[in-house]
Amino acid sequence: MKKRKIQAGFTLIELMIVIAIVGILAAVAMPMYTDYTTKARFVSISNQAQPVKLAVDLCVQATGALTACGGGSNGVPANIASGASNIDFLDTLATSATGVITITTGGAGDPYGAATYTLTPTLNGDGTVEWAKGGSCVGSGYC
Repeated sequence: MKKRKIQAGFTLIELMIVIAIVGILAAVAMPMYTDYTTKARFVSISNQAQPVKLAVDLCVQATGALTACGGGSNGVPANIASGASNIDFLDTLATSATGVITITTGGAGDPYGAATYTLTPTLNGDGTVEWAKGGSCVGSGYC
């Protein structure tokens, strides 16, 4: 009677197949992860504009014009100068004299580089404000 040898581990081919599968999964997952983290960063940045956007809306309701809704006037928060923010990745946040909100990123230590996000208000005939998005992050699909 012949004794059968019991297999004690994985063969080299089986191990190579597993390593190849893990490599393929990592090659697909890393770009997706980077894309998701970049989108999350810009969601955070665009959320910083919401209180300023609301203040400009309220300013327009109170004054009836966009020209009085610059940063630091009529209830609109003051502009944040470069380096004065303690918010991650936010470099500047400024509201022009006509209510255009401009956010720039790319301050010291920003691993993603510089980008801009703008919100441009348009006063409608019925007194409401419409906002148009713009900037480099809109073109890249992150805002």
